[in-house]
Amino acid sequence: MKLNAEQLLILAEVIEENNDATLEELRPKLYQKIGFTISSATMGRIGISPNSLRR
Repeated sequence: MKLNAEQLLILAEVIEENNDATLEELRPKLYQKIGFTISSATMGRIGISPNSLRR
């Protein structure tokens, strides 16, 4: 399943709110917001990596 534009914005919001979380910690938070989860590999394919979450 691909994320649509609205879901990508929600994902960005989840990351912003939890910018110290690991990818595995983000997945259930995303599920709570959009009703399904995506794999860590998918997050990597769309450019989300552990290093990109650190500020």
